Amino acid sequence: MGSFQLIEYSSRDGKGYRRIKGKETLEEKYEEFLIMMLNDIIPPLNFIESYDRLNSIERKINQYHEGRIHNLEEYRKYQMEIWEVVKRENLHRDIDFTHKMMNANFDKFLEVLYGYLNEIKHTTIKAGPGVLLKQLDEEDLINMILHLVRLPIGDIPGLYDTIAEMRGYNYHQLVRNRGRFCPTEGKTYGQILDKINYLGKELITVFANEKFDKGKGYLICKAFFGREIHRIIKVMDYIADQLVPYLRKAYLDGYKMLNDLEKGVVSPKTFEECLRRNTKSWSFHEGFNGSGPSMILTKNGWEVGKRLGETLLNTFLQEEDRYPNAIAIILLGMSSFCRQGEDIAQVLYLLGVKPVWDSNTGQIYGLEVIPLEALGRPRIDVIMEISPCFRESFPEAMGLLDLAVEMVAALDETEEENYIRKHLGQDIHSFLEKGETFDLARTYSLYRIFGCRTVADEMAIGRVMETGQWTRCKELGDNYLEWSGYAYSRNKKGVHARKLLHRRLKQVDIVVQNTSCRERDILDRERFYQHHGGIGNAVKSISGKAPKMYCGDSSNPFYVRIRSIEKQLKFIFRCRVLNPHWIESIKKYEYQGALYFSKIIDYVFCWDALTNCIDDWMYEELAHHYIQDEKMWEWLRKYESQGLFPIVKKLLEAVKRKMWCPEPKTLQVLMEIGSGQINRKEACKNDVE
Repeated sequence: MGSFQLIEYSSRDGKGYRRIKGKETLEEKYEEFLIMMLNDIIPPLNFIESYDRLNSIERKINQYHEGRIHNLEEYRKYQMEIWEVVKRENLHRDIDFTHKMMNANFDKFLEVLYGYLNEIKHTTIKAGPGVLLKQLDEEDLINMILHLVRLPIGDIPGLYDTIAEMRGYNYHQLVRNRGRFCPTEGKTYGQILDKINYLGKELITVFANEKFDKGKGYLICKAFFGREIHRIIKVMDYIADQLVPYLRKAYLDGYKMLNDLEKGVVSPKTFEECLRRNTKSWSFHEGFNGSGPSMILTKNGWEVGKRLGETLLNTFLQEEDRYPNAIAIILLGMSSFCRQGEDIAQVLYLLGVKPVWDSNTGQIYGLEVIPLEALGRPRIDVIMEISPCFRESFPEAMGLLDLAVEMVAALDETEEENYIRKHLGQDIHSFLEKGETFDLARTYSLYRIFGCRTVADEMAIGRVMETGQWTRCKELGDNYLEWSGYAYSRNKKGVHARKLLHRRLKQVDIVVQNTSCRERDILDRERFYQHHGGIGNAVKSISGKAPKMYCGDSSNPFYVRIRSIEKQLKFIFRCRVLNPHWIESIKKYEYQGALYFSKIIDYVFCWDALTNCIDDWMYEELAHHYIQDEKMWEWLRKYESQGLFPIVKKLLEAVKRKMWCPEPKTLQVLMEIGSGQINRKEACKNDVE
């Protein structure tokens, strides 16, 4: 068995828990996945509930609506005031509105703006890192419960839609139309959501004060809602009987995991449905395994994956007025564990294929082609990039996807109806011209699954970005091709196919990566920019044109979202990176918090280097919040090597690489700190000598 060094997440190298040596045995792979889970422990969660800079806009919008209701002429003055604040905060860039568009339809502008602000306010964000062997305190426990019961779980109704129903509203309609003003109510749908969410938190807080006593749940609901409380009682019983016990014992599983690693014996177990669907995943030790056939794709996962596919195509169709020739999608292992195969379902749906389940076992036993008449569109070519974890954990899924590609390629359809056949014919012709046999040419032409070589487990592009050993974006694209240029199928593993991947990426119009939870986002881990940003950069360097970069969000499976990478990053900035409440929550973790802040800046820089998706104002805000703010400056000075100097160094590197043109005052501050860093190091060196 492998030998392990368990390094706390707060270590100075920021790597968390890691294995330092060992053989490539099956047991060791399970050990690797356990360590991944240690590094992916669910963090404490919190709700934004807005902050001053966004609150000021929301207040003006509410004043505007109140003025309209009471026929006050002065309400029109708020139009320009709202626009001026929006422009000052650069929010018009988030929602794609110009001054001309605002003037042409102010009510529509206001609806989109308020809806966006309300979504930010109701977004769950992490309030710190996950800490092994630590129980949640009362406030964190309440927030976690609210997060977990916000949506239906099996036959347990969702908390918020149950409260909405008792108040005479359709919760999902409110969510879809947050910014819409309802004249009969005299408020926006978002304001109604505010009250529902507030009532939900009050309910759970009172329940917590009663120690989640199931017997008192009925009395609490009766006091809050009066009659017709049978549905809300089901939620309360579920919290008392299942959810709270799991959350309270989850930290004990850390002891079991560490004990297993110490003994060198790790048993694979069936992986249960994850956070969003089933709280048993909170038992980290019991909830770990490899993947069995029933875990490849569930029926719920298929429905959500279909919605992701439909929303993705509709978004592109609206922007480009055509269907994409090919889509590149990233398949990550740990995400797939938690998402019931939604990404796999999305790939199948884009190809125009659906799974067939055994009614007794719930396992997939085959695939069925969706007729073009039912599909209502062409079959889209899909290129899949798999992570090492996905490769080792989901061999059945890889076989299923490879089979789906072959089935679609064999259909008697035209090139306009079937983009796989269109590209297949072109590829076979190219290989035949090079002297390959027809069988070999067809085999190569059917490859759609790519990843690193079978013995690799770390993406090289991350090391290049960390060391700064690159001068042009094309170098990063070449690095990605070199790392990910290995093809996989049912019969072949890790066939060197860099030139074939080059050809595939030249056809790509869309690069997409999906997430399903609020515990992680694309500024949380290197793997997001490495895979998503890496493949996007490679497509641009090959074709000369940047692909559409999208993020899928199924955290609410009833209302899946597709955002561009630019909008997703702006959304994350508003939710937490620029959020003073979030910044204060991270500062509680002292030097570990400083290290985390510096990592955030690193990830922002890497995303920009790979995709050119960070605006100048975003860099300015980073400099303002993390360097120029007096309180933050004083705090970071205590952790210079973990936070202050790395942040300044990365911001100055962005300036040097012409990724950002800072304001003169901002540049002066950064240069002064940067030069001070050099002098400090030289002084330390002289002292040693």
